[in-house]
Amino acid sequence: MPTTKPVTKRYYPALSEMITVDDLPEFLHFAEDGLNLLLDRIHYKNLQYSKSQRGDAAFYSLDIVTSNIGLDLPFGMRLVLNPDEQGDSSISAFPVTLQYQWEILAFLRAFKVNNFAFSPQAFYELGLQVFKISESEVIAHTLNYFIESDETETKFQKLINDINALYPDA
Repeated sequence: MPTTKPVTKRYYPALSEMITVDDLPEFLHFAEDGLNLLLDRIHYKNLQYSKSQRGDAAFYSLDIVTSNIGLDLPFGMRLVLNPDEQGDSSISAFPVTLQYQWEILAFLRAFKVNNFAFSPQAFYELGLQVFKISESEVIAHTLNYFIESDETETKFQKLINDINALYPDA
């Protein structure tokens, strides 16, 4: 007579062990008790994540686990919604993936308000860093806006002529 191994109950950690209400945005704190209860009742497995060194990009992947969700059919059959791929017949697993890349986060983490000059030059230099462009690129784009080779008079020349017309003594 073949022997079967008894199924051992597996432990799946709750989301509350990974995320607390304090980690969530402040506007959600009004529902702190309900969110704590919800995070305690949702379990997960197969957590994989990676974060960039600057903190501007991250990838998270996990399976949300719940007790077996299904529909009993005639003749002892059962239709199971999202059965576990690893063979645990007592659960349903829903894969969740989150990935983001927000360049501005790298600058916000390094940005110190106390050291910021709040001058036009400081804002200009911050803009160069945030948009990852050099000062020579800004000058080139500005000149390209004013200079067109198809016309006899460029926008830049027209601007200079208009200024000279307004202020002939300058």
